[in-house]
Amino acid sequence: MLPISELRIVPKEFKSAASGDSLYQFFLSIEACFTPLPVSCTTTTTSTTTSTPTTSTSTTTTATTPTTTSTATTTPTTSTSTTSTTTSTTTTATTTTPSCAVDGLSDERFIPSFAVSGANYTASGYMIRTGGTYAMTVDISVFGCRMPITVESICLLGNIQSSYILYQTTYGGLFSPNLLSASQSATGVSDPLCFTPPPTGMMLTGVRISPQQLKSAFSSDTAFRAYITIKACFTPLNNTCLTTPTTTTTTQLQHPQQPQQLHDNVDHYHYNYSDKYKYYNSAHNNLSRR
Repeated sequence: MLPISELRIVPKEFKSAASGDSLYQFFLSIEACFTPLPVSCTTTTTSTTTSTPTTSTSTTTTATTPTTTSTATTTPTTSTSTTSTTTSTTTTATTTTPSCAVDGLSDERFIPSFAVSGANYTASGYMIRTGGTYAMTVDISVFGCRMPITVESICLLGNIQSSYILYQTTYGGLFSPNLLSASQSATGVSDPLCFTPPPTGMMLTGVRISPQQLKSAFSSDTAFRAYITIKACFTPLNNTCLTTPTTTTTTQLQHPQQPQQLHDNVDHYHYNYSDKYKYYNSAHNNLSRR
């Protein structure tokens, strides 16, 4: 195999079904034996240039011309010339700004697959069923192995037009809805649906994604699907944390007229804000994560 340091992709022709498009669109994946970069390689550099004031140096030379008088006395005549020299000093200060945000779902060492529930990953992205109030839960803490961290962004690229986003700040704790997420939408076929993080400084242990509406171009789809990114300053977990935990699930008997509906370990609830907390403060914590 030939080692390479850079790859350039130059599209040449549209597919016949997309002949009217003005931009090439595609999903791209590059598979190789990648290793995480050191922090020094994931920083951006800014330079500040400071100039010191200009200083001038004068040099005077004197020429003497003899003059003869009747008394044979010589009187010197003096002429002066001045030469100026300009000196400029430039000082450059370099500062580095950390840029450590990576997609936690892009590497099993950041968020392993067993820390994701309520969705199946396929070639088309994560799949979440329609026709109900289904949700995908991402345990950022990986069963308490990772301390809470600040999430920079959450983006969904697929057939999802709108979705609710809920945050968890304590491992095993309750999920709180981001009320602003309900007002965001992505209508274009290739438009991503992105969400800003919760208030600055809030540290998260988990994220729950509950799609609400399909894009009109995909209205006949039977499942929500999207490539999902969760960007934060993730660091690889140790081997102990990457071991699939063993859980025991206990199922309680339900009243015959009120059966409990379990779908990918996420129970149902109504999407109006008065019921949101009722659901997310319910017994979902007693369910298995798998």
